[in-house]
Amino acid sequence: MTNTIEFFKNAMHVAADIATETIWPTRCAICDAPGMLICEHCLKKLSYIDTYLACPICGAPYGKTQCTECTPLMLASANRESVPFNNMAYAMVADNAVKRIVKTYKDKGERRLAYTIANIASRYISPDWKNDCVITYIPDTIKARQRRGFDHAQELACTLANVAKLDCVGVFMPPKSIDQRNLSRKERFANMSSAIKLAPASPTFRKIIVFDDICTTGSTLYAAADCLRRAGYKEIYALAFGRVLD
Repeated sequence: MTNTIEFFKNAMHVAADIATETIWPTRCAICDAPGMLICEHCLKKLSYIDTYLACPICGAPYGKTQCTECTPLMLASANRESVPFNNMAYAMVADNAVKRIVKTYKDKGERRLAYTIANIASRYISPDWKNDCVITYIPDTIKARQRRGFDHAQELACTLANVAKLDCVGVFMPPKSIDQRNLSRKERFANMSSAIKLAPASPTFRKIIVFDDICTTGSTLYAAADCLRRAGYKEIYALAFGRVLD
């Protein structure tokens, strides 16, 4: 009897999937071609970052020999003297294609892309990071979560943790909503330093990876690292799916 019930449940799920696909066919998040979340053509054209060419300190693409992102001058423009992470990594250059993937996931209801994003990002977690490590995220603001109906950052981080076989933990409070569009680099970093806070009674782990979808200036990730340093964390890593290039 149990097997019969399970059979009919599975059959109903399959029928529901077929009906959904008939009414709302899957389309490529980049070129809108029907059939796949990201078609083979677009997948091959994505701007993957070569870790062998990236800066070993801040993860900036093409910065292995001479990085322009974590120089004393650039750090000073953010009112800093050093990078607050033990190491940082990015999976993709955040060009228009990568931004479309993230936007389609976050704001157009295609939540199946969480696995696609997490699967790509997981390849950039160094084996050196993984021992006794957890993954965390900067939660959506309350308004953003209400607008979308889910916390996109939490879902991404949990999916990444599942792919990487790590635990996902929430240690940050939802940040205040801050408009950074017309601010200078230094102002962005100053703003975010007051917006990111640890949740009360957050546990402390030996290693932690802060995961974000898109890194623009790094102000959000840096503010998160500062919170973790003050809480006593010693090994803090940053990972983002996309890195915006100036």
